[in-house]
Amino acid sequence: MSMFKSYRTVAAKTLVMADRESYYPCLVEDEAKNRVNRRELVKQLRQLRNHIKSVYYDTDSIIQELKTNVEDSALNAEIRSRYVKSWQRARTEQNNETIRVKESQPLGQIEYYKQRSEHEHRVHTEIDLLINITINETLAKVDSWMSKYDKDIEAMDLKIQIMKNNYDMMLEKRKNLEKTVVNSINVTLKQILFICRNI
Repeated sequence: MSMFKSYRTVAAKTLVMADRESYYPCLVEDEAKNRVNRRELVKQLRQLRNHIKSVYYDTDSIIQELKTNVEDSALNAEIRSRYVKSWQRARTEQNNETIRVKESQPLGQIEYYKQRSEHEHRVHTEIDLLINITINETLAKVDSWMSKYDKDIEAMDLKIQIMKNNYDMMLEKRKNLEKTVVNSINVTLKQILFICRNI
């Protein structure tokens, strides 16, 4: 003012300061919104991690239980198979001994015992077949659950990657916006200074 003997310089500086003062609340509000958004995203990410961990542990316990069931089924099948074979062997020996003891009896009675032995053998063969079918079905279920688990994990990984990409894009937009705002402020200041100098 003392140099130019005019109030224009003071008025221009006052105008610049007033513009800055009016712009500061917008920046504070944007910063508060960004903090709230960041907190919300961190909270969602933590919840998603906890959910993934709980699903992982639940699935792992189910898989361990299924493995135990498969091992128990295999052990039971082996025990039953041994029991059936021993029982068949003992029964066959018993029938053969009965036939030898009763050789003098009519041929029809011998045929009756033979058919009965074959019937029991067929029944136990069907039991073995049913046990094997049950084991195969259990293994197929385990395979399907494992593939479903893998698909679910891949889907969750994809969702996490999408959220990360969205966050990176938002951060990049924010940086670009800050650069644009700073550039526009600088341009405005230069224009004001240029106007002041020309006045």
